[in-house]
Amino acid sequence: MKAEYRLKKSYRFRYVYKKGKRLTNRLFQVYYAHNGNGRVCVGFSVPKKYGKAYERNLLKRRLRDIYTRLYSQMPQAVMIIVIPRSAAKEADFCDLFDCSKNAVERIKASRTDAK
Repeated sequence: MKAEYRLKKSYRFRYVYKKGKRLTNRLFQVYYAHNGNGRVCVGFSVPKKYGKAYERNLLKRRLRDIYTRLYSQMPQAVMIIVIPRSAAKEADFCDLFDCSKNAVERIKASRTDAK
């Protein structure tokens, strides 16, 4: 995933947490909010209670790869934050991909309902 499509700044994370909506599934909590610049931005927040640094980094690498593959299916002008649950630690790549795809579809559906 290109750096321009990632959420990095803490004020953007705070904006999404405060103004955005939340959806959950068995592996993730996903927060999303409207983005004024027309681009999709994705951020990942993996807490320390998830595990050691190498475990957190492995999950973030997998999630970046998944959301790079799903980029064309994502709704435009949205900021997304993905927070894994503890069940994501044992999940394989296919499970992570399916849950992420489901989350993107739910975000897309909620954005079209709002219009």
